[in-house]
Amino acid sequence: MIYLCYDTALNEEYTLVKLMQIYPVYISLFTGTNDEDIWDAAPYLLM
Repeated sequence: MIYLCYDTALNEEYTLVKLMQIYPVYISLFTGTNDEDIWDAAPYLLM
């Protein structure tokens, strides 16, 4: 299995959306925190 950690704060949302299309299983690393709603700056783990 391939894992990719993508930091949206350093990169852009456009690339995140494209990666989400390629890797349909993903989770925000802000899940369960007060910053959970900040999707456009959150790091994501894509599987």
